[in-house]
Amino acid sequence: MFGVQRRATTASVKGQITTDLPSIIAHGFCCDTASLPITARGIVWDSIPQPTIELSDTTLSGNGSGNFSNSLINLRPNTTYYIRAYATVSVGTGYGGIVLIRAWMPVNLDVTTYRNGYTIPQVTDSATWANLTTGAWCYYDNDSSNNAIYGKLYNGYALNDPRGLATIGWRLAIEDDWNGLVYILGNANNTAGGKMKTTTLWMPPNTGATNSSRFSGLPAGLRLADGNFAGSADYYGDWWSDYIFAYLFGRRLSYSSKCLTQTFTNVNMTQYMRIQNRCDVLNNRFLLYYYRKRNNDKDR
Repeated sequence: MFGVQRRATTASVKGQITTDLPSIIAHGFCCDTASLPITARGIVWDSIPQPTIELSDTTLSGNGSGNFSNSLINLRPNTTYYIRAYATVSVGTGYGGIVLIRAWMPVNLDVTTYRNGYTIPQVTDSATWANLTTGAWCYYDNDSSNNAIYGKLYNGYALNDPRGLATIGWRLAIEDDWNGLVYILGNANNTAGGKMKTTTLWMPPNTGATNSSRFSGLPAGLRLADGNFAGSADYYGDWWSDYIFAYLFGRRLSYSSKCLTQTFTNVNMTQYMRIQNRCDVLNNRFLLYYYRKRNNDKDR
């Protein structure tokens, strides 16, 4: 937060990286509390710290106070970008806190090995699944045709395996990531879930779905601890977050709700996973809401 004639701007970032055209959606807020009108506002970014509108790439998002969003496109792969919101009045321009890109992969995790190359076994038999004590994956309903759209389901043992699932430079999303995403999407009105759902493949009414966040959440069902599949593939979408003692937390999107809800289950259940790059938010760090089992589990 900063002041320009008692004006303030804050910036938060939700990122998305695709293979061919990396892009970021940046959200800002200007608070107009003085007599000088805000004549311009937007987002400024660069690969060097402290970007300014004179030296860096910028977006323009109108004028006046309130919330605004801009897309930052054509970003270079493997590059760290520094991003902040700005607001201009007649006496000058002020900036929000520096933010590094926090990028979510826009598709579910789809790997068959841990980070060190060791195989994660595919388990189809229900009785075998129910008695697992190590990591495993499956297709929803044991149907390989579901992989292209939904990715793979993983049990909680795979989530918590110290060998790690995400590729180098990425990590599995944990509770503070999900809470941060909800915050960025403005969940005061409990609408974050709608902004995360695709507008297709869900059972009607698909309440609130816009996918404006580009999270592209899909309904994909899950596998219960007894090895049976549950949840029609067009009703719910479930993702893992944190492992806490013998239980795991997750997040759920629903065809009948515009909210993102929290779930609580055990290690033999299966859910999907999302990964993030490992950049942190500077000056806008989100709080960690839950105890993590391992001090280094952010590298999962």
